[in-house]
Amino acid sequence: MHIYLGTFLLAFSTLAFEVTLTRLLSVITWYHLAFFAISTAMLGMTAGAITVYVKPSWFQEKRLRRAIAWNCFLFGISIPSTLILLCRLTLTVSFNVSGIFHLFILTLTCSIPFYFFGVAIAAILTKESYPIGRLYASDLLGAALGALFVLVGLEWMDAPSLILFCGSLGALAGLLFTWREKAGHVGRVCLYGFLVLAASGLFNSYGDYRIQPLVIKGMRMRPSNSWTGWRRSEGPTRTAPIARSTCPSTGM
Repeated sequence: MHIYLGTFLLAFSTLAFEVTLTRLLSVITWYHLAFFAISTAMLGMTAGAITVYVKPSWFQEKRLRRAIAWNCFLFGISIPSTLILLCRLTLTVSFNVSGIFHLFILTLTCSIPFYFFGVAIAAILTKESYPIGRLYASDLLGAALGALFVLVGLEWMDAPSLILFCGSLGALAGLLFTWREKAGHVGRVCLYGFLVLAASGLFNSYGDYRIQPLVIKGMRMRPSNSWTGWRRSEGPTRTAPIARSTCPSTGM
C-alpha cells in the first residue's frame, strides 16, 4: 500500500506544482508565457524517462526503492531554487542576447524538478513488480487531485508558498518508498526535506520576509510592497518599467 500511496503523492505534488507554476508565470510574465510551465514539464519528464531507459543499472531491484526515494527528495529540494530564480530573474519580451539567455536559464531551471519526477515515475511504472494497472491508476488519481488541489490551495496561501508546500509533498513521497526498506538514512533525509520545505512554505505564507516576485510584467516592484494579491483584484504597486512591449493592435 505504501508504494501506491507514494506514487499517488508524487503525482499529486508534481501536478499541483505545475499548475501553480502556471499561475505564477501568468502574474510575472505576459499571458502567452503562462503555458511555459507545460513545456518545461514535458522537457524534464522526457529527459528523466530517457535516463531510466539508458541507465538500467541504476534501477536494479536491490537499489530501486532507494533510487526512487532519492529522486523524490531531489524533486522537492530543487523546487526552492527554481522558485527563487523565477522570482528574481527579469523576463522581457525581447529577442536580444540577454532576453534569450535569461529564457534559456529559466527553461533549464524550471525543468530540473520535472526531470527528477520523470526519473522517479518512469522507474515506478517500468521497474516495480506491482501490477502496472494499479500503479498507473495511483499516478492518474494523484495527478487529477493535485490539479484540483491548487484551487483550494491558493485560498490558503500565495502561489510561491504553495509551490514550496508541493515540494514538501514530493519529499514525503520519497519517505513512503523507503518504508520497511533497509535504507533508513534515505528515509531520514526525505523526512528532513519534508519538514524543512513544509516549514518554509508556512513561513513564506505568514512570515514577514517572503519569496515573492520582484518584477511583474516588466515592472519592478517596491521592495517594501511585496506582492501578496493572489486572491485580490488590485495589482501590485509598480515603479519604473524595465522593458516596454508593443501590442500591434493597440500601440500600447
